[in-house]
Amino acid sequence: MLLLFAGTDPAESDELRQIAQTVIERVGDLVTPYFIVPDTQRATETYGGILLRDDGAQLHERYDATVPSLSLLRPDDYVGFRSQPARQVHS
Repeated sequence: MLLLFAGTDPAESDELRQIAQTVIERVGDLVTPYFIVPDTQRATETYGGILLRDDGAQLHERYDATVPSLSLLRPDDYVGFRSQPARQVHS
């Protein structure tokens, strides 16, 4: 599970869209991107993932995601990778 946090600033993050598209292209349905946006933002585009509204930005606070960031959760629910701010690694 890939958690893509929009951050608490209402600015749109192109980097998150690019990361999600790259993940989908490379691993298909093995990793599902979840776009998590504070309930104050009006995002509707999921870029192939699932859109979750974060009521009161509680998840953003729990993951300390004040800027656009990502967390990759392993199958055992541990965070296997975190990038804050979100950055796409080119290989």
